[in-house]
Amino acid sequence: MLQAKSIFAILIPVMLLGLAGCSDKVAEEMSAASKAPARASVQKKSVPSTNTVTLAEAFPGATSNELEHMKACFEAIDNGREAFAMRHARELMDSANADVRLQAIEAFGWIGRFAVNELTEMMADANEDVSFEARRRWEMAFDEIGSEVGRMQVIKKAALLLKSPDSLDVVMMKLSSIEDYDAVRVLCDIITSTNAAPIAVEVARSEYVSLAGEPFTDAKRADQIATIIKNKAEGLAPEPMTKQHLMTQQRKGTK
Repeated sequence: MLQAKSIFAILIPVMLLGLAGCSDKVAEEMSAASKAPARASVQKKSVPSTNTVTLAEAFPGATSNELEHMKACFEAIDNGREAFAMRHARELMDSANADVRLQAIEAFGWIGRFAVNELTEMMADANEDVSFEARRRWEMAFDEIGSEVGRMQVIKKAALLLKSPDSLDVVMMKLSSIEDYDAVRVLCDIITSTNAAPIAVEVARSEYVSLAGEPFTDAKRADQIATIIKNKAEGLAPEPMTKQHLMTQQRKGTK
């Protein structure tokens, strides 16, 4: 597997070289600080500035244009300019160099939920190391999404885009973060979509049975099931439920 080079790991030597130009007093203070006990936690995210020469040594396969985007991206993150960083990180997404694409993922990971769509795209990367890291960062970014509607949209978009069983499994696990009745409707949209890959439809059908208690038949029945589940959750008089759905609810420990 590729060893993902972190831009943070290569910056320390550059910072140390800067000591040569410091006064003796500053050098002594920095030396003393380096001997002080390490803090229990970092109070502020910080990406030290670097230069394209150092980056070129760490990423020999990157083009000069990619190195410039990488440098600008992480400097923007350090300065809290996330929109600017996003623009540069997007330029790295389609690099032929897997290490460069991993740096795009690292940047998106720092940006978080605002980069969840980009991370979704990178989960489909053909390189296993890249897709694995994208899945990991996607999960963290997804967990930052606060609204039910937002989570539903992200799950649906990811399921319609992805074809990898591993990535689809990660996405389907997030159904637990939304209400069951909303999950039924999302699954219905995936199953009935003409854009979903066959593997995505297959996974969605399996998840649908788990939630609805019966195989998917059509959108009308799915809406009825969603309404039944919602009424039950809200304590309203439920419509008659299928025997299989009742058994499913009992297994889940609901009444």
